[in-house]
Amino acid sequence: MGTIERSIEVERPAEDVWAVLADVRQIPTYSPSTVAVTQAPDRLSAVGQRFRQTIRVMGRDFESDWTVTDLQPGRRVALDGTIGVGARYGLVEEVEPLGPDRSVFTVRITFTLPLGVLGRVAGALGAQRRAQHEAEEVLANVKSQLESGDAAGRKPTD
Repeated sequence: MGTIERSIEVERPAEDVWAVLADVRQIPTYSPSTVAVTQAPDRLSAVGQRFRQTIRVMGRDFESDWTVTDLQPGRRVALDGTIGVGARYGLVEEVEPLGPDRSVFTVRITFTLPLGVLGRVAGALGAQRRAQHEAEEVLANVKSQLESGDAAGRKPTD
């Protein structure tokens, strides 16, 4: 099992960051590997909600099914997911206010690669390194979208 944790400060209120995270249909706008999100609720609002994410890795599309396992609206969402090749992921996204117009956004990913040949192939292809890079890109893209006013229909208040 591997774990990745990254954080970034965002010059926006925590509720603006949460608005983006609660609408998983926006994931393709900030996750470079995400092709589509389907079967998703309008907003994450309850434990047990599900959605499907299509990701593209090395030119191939994979389906990932996600389930909300913990939800503290405005603050934290935890998701468990699987990817068709037998990998299991845990994703926790947290938002913490640093003041009225600043917050910190944290992503924590835990993953287990499949055993056997598939696990060795995934390891050889740098699954952990790719996940680290993706986490950093997601954080940077959410920050950029929010601070430029491109996310959730919000405009900077500067």
